[in-house]
Amino acid sequence: EEAMAPDALLEPLATRDDGVCSRHREWRRVASQLRRVALAIVSLSIVAIFVWLAVVRPGSADVRGYEHPSSHLHAFHEPHVPNGHSSFSFHDKYGCGACWDLKAMRGMPLTHDPCTQFDACGVIDAETTDCDRFCILPGEEGRMTDPDLIEPSLNLRVAKGLGSRPYDALRVTVIGAAEAGYPTLDGAAFDYNAPFRYRWTQNALHTSLVSVRPGETKVARIAGTDVELRLPGRGDGIIGLLIADPCVRYTSITTLIACLHGAQYRLAERLPKLLDAFVGSKRSDLSYWGVIGDNLYDRTGEASTKFFDSLSLSTKAKLFLTVPGNHDYWILGTPKVSTQWDQFGNGFVQFYGQDTVAARDVLPGDASPPYNFSLDPDRGREQGHMPFGGVLTAVHNTFWYNHVGNVGFIGFSGAYHQGETEALMREACAAMGRAQPQVRLVLLMGHWDVENLGCKSEMDVPAQFTFVENMPGCDAFAQRGMLKYFMGHTHCNMPHPHGHMGTGFMVSARSFASAPHAHARTPLVTDHSKNGSGMGRA
Repeated sequence: EEAMAPDALLEPLATRDDGVCSRHREWRRVASQLRRVALAIVSLSIVAIFVWLAVVRPGSADVRGYEHPSSHLHAFHEPHVPNGHSSFSFHDKYGCGACWDLKAMRGMPLTHDPCTQFDACGVIDAETTDCDRFCILPGEEGRMTDPDLIEPSLNLRVAKGLGSRPYDALRVTVIGAAEAGYPTLDGAAFDYNAPFRYRWTQNALHTSLVSVRPGETKVARIAGTDVELRLPGRGDGIIGLLIADPCVRYTSITTLIACLHGAQYRLAERLPKLLDAFVGSKRSDLSYWGVIGDNLYDRTGEASTKFFDSLSLSTKAKLFLTVPGNHDYWILGTPKVSTQWDQFGNGFVQFYGQDTVAARDVLPGDASPPYNFSLDPDRGREQGHMPFGGVLTAVHNTFWYNHVGNVGFIGFSGAYHQGETEALMREACAAMGRAQPQVRLVLLMGHWDVENLGCKSEMDVPAQFTFVENMPGCDAFAQRGMLKYFMGHTHCNMPHPHGHMGTGFMVSARSFASAPHAHARTPLVTDHSKNGSGMGRA
């Protein structure tokens, strides 16, 4: 008021003796002090933001133990361990993986005792030599499956073609041994043939795009074996089966994270039989099946190969879909204790053969790689000196969308920032909109149900559902109540998770300890046929 009012108008206030003037001066004094305090707070906030951008943000990879693939990658740094303690909380189930990694770090010139990174000092340290006591749980002896008794079989994957392709496109993939000869597809070589890149390099990837007439069965000659491929007609009702977080136990393959129920329920034997009964039997009317992340908790690819060897060819010939979970990047489930031996999604992407947006421009007959291999997980690492951290596989390798019959699918990973996936999600939603009226239901598929253990901000499935339900293309399905989601991560079979009534499901495979309220005993069959409810039955 002093700045705006003429002195002549203020002067009468000074001569008044009824207390108004003194109260007015007191108000102005308090207001002036408040303005100075507010200005100081704003100034300090601006300074703090600049300090964070200049100092903390570039080094944030050190705390998390990895650098994001979209950032400029410098030489790796060992993760900062404040006050000699890691932000990772050690639990018995992590003992096996932590023990083997700590043994591998012996002799490395590290700046701190690596047992602090795992919060395992006093339990496991550089002097620990016997890791078996952490890797074999009480009661597991005699209950684990001998992998040598499992005969090798055609390691086949059949995935629906990306939604930008003609509806009749399928991606057919065979995983072979890197040193073996190339398999053939209908007497000719697959389009792409090469050993795995970066991780699981004992394997080779052979993959092609194949056309299958909708509503009919095509017999393809794959690696000398006749395989029946079937694609439901456009707009036809379909039924599928979904599980998440499956874990199995083999006698001679070390599971680096405790598979608490894998041996107890003999899942290495029973889960393949269940899948064969649900998916692969001659009486099965299922069109697809899928695993929604944390696929067999496998760092090296050995358990995954044996598990798929256990499946019948008819099960493997059905359409398969999957998305990565946290353990598909970091075996102990979090980037805070990731090490150079983790797969960072690279083994997963190549082994499961999804037709992702990375292959958008790869046409039938094109020998180009169907995945983006530009991000070396060890880029910037000086071997033997910086064992922590790694670079994730490219985001485009983990994002896909398509539709089968009357159902649209969108698969994504929560390990990337929303800014990296938003344009892809809009592309997918637009494709779903164009696929109407044949597509009646859209399913959003992701792993994380909550924002933790490597999931980026707002990238858990419920948050992404809220984000995409207003996107052009997806919005029409949401308005009709026909945009749903499926996820795993918390090891429960649960309808209406997180208060989203009638919107989605959390699924499990009964491998790990479940929450007290869980009833994770069976796979979830999703029925989208004309007689089905569109959600599921367990």
